[in-house]
Order: sequence, then C-alpha cells, then structure tokens
Amino acid sequence: MISRRLPVSRPFRRIRSLLLLTVVCLSAASLGADAARKKGKKKPTESIPGPVVAAGTRLTLTLLPNNRYGAKCLDGSPPGYFFRPGFGSGSSSWHVHLQYGGWCYTLEKCKERSLTWLGSSNADLQNQNPWKFANWGYMGILSINPVTNPRFYNWNLVVPIYCDGGGFAGRAGFKNVSETEGVYLDGWKIIKAVLTDVTDYKGLKTASQVLLSGVSAGAEAVVTLCDQLPALVPSAKTTKCLMDSGFFLDALDMNKRSAFRKRIQLLAGLHDFVGNPRCSRATNQTKKWKCFFPEHSLPFVRSSFFVVNSLFDGKALNLGNQLPESNNTFTYQCLSEIMAMPSLRRSIPSTPPNELAWKNSNKKCTLSATRAVLAYAQKMWTVVGAMEDKKLKAFLAWSSKHGIMVDSSWVGMKENGKVLRDVVAEWYFNS
Repeated sequence: MISRRLPVSRPFRRIRSLLLLTVVCLSAASLGADAARKKGKKKPTESIPGPVVAAGTRLTLTLLPNNRYGAKCLDGSPPGYFFRPGFGSGSSSWHVHLQYGGWCYTLEKCKERSLTWLGSSNADLQNQNPWKFANWGYMGILSINPVTNPRFYNWNLVVPIYCDGGGFAGRAGFKNVSETEGVYLDGWKIIKAVLTDVTDYKGLKTASQVLLSGVSAGAEAVVTLCDQLPALVPSAKTTKCLMDSGFFLDALDMNKRSAFRKRIQLLAGLHDFVGNPRCSRATNQTKKWKCFFPEHSLPFVRSSFFVVNSLFDGKALNLGNQLPESNNTFTYQCLSEIMAMPSLRRSIPSTPPNELAWKNSNKKCTLSATRAVLAYAQKMWTVVGAMEDKKLKAFLAWSSKHGIMVDSSWVGMKENGKVLRDVVAEWYFNS
C-alpha cells in the first residue's frame, strides 16, 4: 500500500484549544449518557469499539438484539456488523461488504463451525476475526487511504458478521444436531436484520449511492441480494453490485465427476437456500441449488453488476477437485507452472496442450491436471464473456489469487494495461 505522512502545520496553541474543546465535549457527552441511563433509556444496539485506524475513524462492532429481529448466529448468539462512518464527500455514500468464510454442508460441520468466529458473535471468538484488526478490512477497495482508494475511501462501510455458514442465504431456522444440541441456520434473516438496523439507526435510508460487494462466499450472497437493493434503499440514485472471487463454476472435476456440485446440493438442502429470486422462480424446486452458481443465476440479475475473478483461482480449483492434491503449496506451484507455459502467452488455448508442451513446462502438475485447469479457465472465460453486456462487466485476471480487491492487488493488478481500481471506478461512476 502507498502511505504518506501528514504534515503538521498548525500552531501548538490551536491544537491545545482543540484538545480542550474535545475534553469538554466528551465530558458533556458522558454526563448526558449518565442522565439517559438514569431515565432508563437504552441505545438501539450494543456497540463494541474496535481499533482506531485513522484520525477520527473507528471500527465498531454492533450486535443486534435477538428479540428485535429474531435472527441468530449458528450458536444462538446475536448477529451483528462492523461499521465505519463515512465523512466529507462520502458521508451519504454506502458500501456494504460481505465476508469470505466458506460454508458448512452438514449439521455436524455447522456445529463445529459454531465454536469459531465464523459461527458466533461471542466476544472471545470475535477477537479472532480478522476484521477486528487494522491490518485487515482497511486495504484495497476498503482502504481509508485516499491515494490507493480515491473513490471509495470515505464512504460509510458496513461489514456484516458472517456467522451462519450458509452464505447469508439460509432460512431453515433451528435444527437439532443431537438430543441436547442444535444450530440456527438463519443467514437470510441475518442479512435482512443487518440492513434493517443500518437503515433505521445508522442512516442508510438517506443514502445517495450504494455499492454491495463480497468476496468468495460473500460474493455468492451478492447475487442473491443485488436486485433487492433498490427497494431497500429507495433514496439511492445508484445501486450497483460487485463480486470478487465468487464465480465458482458448475464444472466436472479432473475425474469427470461433480464433487463440488454435490456439496452445494447438500448446502442448499440443509440451509433451505434462498437464491436470487428470479432464478429461484424460474428453476425447478428440486434444482434450487443451481441458483448458487453464478453461471446459472447471473443471467437473472437486472442490476448493474461487476465480476472480479482470477482465471486460475486456486481456491475454486481446489474446491472443484480440479487438482490431484488440495494443499496450497502444491496448488499454487502447479498453477504458477501452467500460467508460465510459453505456449499460452496469456491466452487460453481452445484445445488442450499436447504432451510435449506440457513436459517442457511442468514439474509439479500432471498432464491430466493441466488439462483440467485449462478447461476450467476456458469455461470461465467463455461463460463470463457470453454474459458481458451493458449491465454486466468483468475483470478476469491471469492469476491464481483468491480474493483480489481487498489487498494490494487493488492497485497492483492490471489487465489490458488498466489497473483494477480504475476499471471498477469507471464502471461504477461512468457506466
């Protein structure tokens, strides 16, 4: 990231006066809060302050009362969201970002997940959440640095806790794991509760423009929610959606099977998957799982949409069983070899590589794995390319990275000579 030192240009007396004024204001606020407590008044939500990451900017975790919305994390604890207020020209602009974190496909796995920060808002567990720390959640498109993120740095930022295991798309409610234990599969109820709370108590109802984004599992939820944004925020003149590293393909694996599809079928059945409304209405009840996959659901989205994805996404290829080994070291060494094959030259061939081309380039990947990876990238290129129109734009990177827009890749990754940051800004503000 690019950083810069802010010059000190004001006299010491001015600073001292401001500090004294701040102390007086804080004292008055404290007295006012004490008086309110004595009268029995309560705040609508419980806020837990996080680290100060910039002058006057604080990351805050707000927990929602269970009795107001009825939504619960997997373990029954209240859901919530991290909030950073906008300022200056961005005070009426809102960015809602949905976290990564995978899914739980069985009740047993959901129970295990409920004991982690991905299944609970318990304070001790949330201290393990990367969003609690200044080195995460403040990079890329979420950065408060006006140099690296000039168009979105001062927007209001809302990041719901991802604690349901179903990509904010489940509505199955409470399910027993055993005679004495159970889990809550309330993802759909959670995201609606968060957006309602932000609208009622944080000011989303007066937003002039809104961006909904998500990474990985969070990106899948963006497809479900995107067309509902205009109704939720009628004041906004612009509502657009962006998914990063969420274009998981409904593809055969290297063994000509559909292992990942079977997991998604389990996910959809367990959580009672909601899916994009138009996709769900047009799909047979027994095949609602299809609306999980963007290649099936995105054609039903009517809102302006942007896809950011790596053609050789290592995480997606592992989940799809496209490689003979799933450990990260092997995966990324293998993918690096494939992307560096001289015969490719940053262009995916329409036919699989021959054995000679493979032998000259690869030491880690088998020929069958190389062919499976290139077939996956070819399908990604073809499917996304066929969808691109006035409503849908894409940035497909010659990369194996999973999660692109929330770190230094935001300013470091280029395609066709254009930096990702600038391509997204052009799409949001000029299209």
